[in-house]
Amino acid sequence: MELICKTDCTSTVFHNRWEIAPFDCEQGEQLPSDVFHGYSAHGSDYEVAWHYILEVTTSDQVLRPNLYVKRHAVKITTVIDSCNAQLEACVELEPGVHHDNGGKYKSFEYSEPKISEVLENYASLLSNEQLSDVTILVDQKKFYAQRAILSVRSPVFAAMFQSGMQESALNRIVIEDIEPDVFEEVLRFIYVGKVIGLERMAHELLAAADKYALDRLRKMCEGHLGRHITQETVLKTLALAGLYHAEELKDQAVRFICKNIKTMQSTEWKSFAHAHPDLVADILSAMANN
Repeated sequence: MELICKTDCTSTVFHNRWEIAPFDCEQGEQLPSDVFHGYSAHGSDYEVAWHYILEVTTSDQVLRPNLYVKRHAVKITTVIDSCNAQLEACVELEPGVHHDNGGKYKSFEYSEPKISEVLENYASLLSNEQLSDVTILVDQKKFYAQRAILSVRSPVFAAMFQSGMQESALNRIVIEDIEPDVFEEVLRFIYVGKVIGLERMAHELLAAADKYALDRLRKMCEGHLGRHITQETVLKTLALAGLYHAEELKDQAVRFICKNIKTMQSTEWKSFAHAHPDLVADILSAMANN
């Protein structure tokens, strides 16, 4: 008797467009994309969700006539968030960057008019008392800023200055729920689009980003926290994700707990369950579905 084995393979190609404009990532920074969803050609039962992480591995700049050209070498990683079918992924980024499953990449370059000088000029305005028109008091520490820059970057500050509130009349803002070192990085992000010490204060910066509607800072914090979930930090991360409606980060934390529940021994569970019964329900629901 002759046995014949036949296997049918069907490939489904997904085309995603991830536009980063303006591209202002620095060396060592990782930028996550939104989550993409799709279905296999087999049918709607075969669902997959994924996102990309762009990492700038090296950066430099060269002087060309009348402008600086900033060059980056980047690496693109495909992260599968959920999948119930076999999947092989590759990704291409235009212009000039190709990444395959072997992790190969090549650099690309883009031009902008002396961007480093522009950032230096904005950075010089940070806590410049002579050029400021508003004083921000955070736990007895004074920060000097410009209403126009705060308003353009944050709709919360814009509403504060345009609503006739006391802060607008006195040109003085008192902040009581953020630590001075955290608010200093919030201002740095508002002025120059980056922070120092994200790894030390990502939880606190996520709360501040939510308060002042700084969407890109929120994504930076969510991306960092999602990549550094541990048994020691997962409950705090999950609580903040639930509080500030960071759904992707919340899902990552819940999946981590479901995967590691047998080895997680923490005295914080009881207080967490009492304070966040809705999140405990999400964990139980995810465990039941798995």
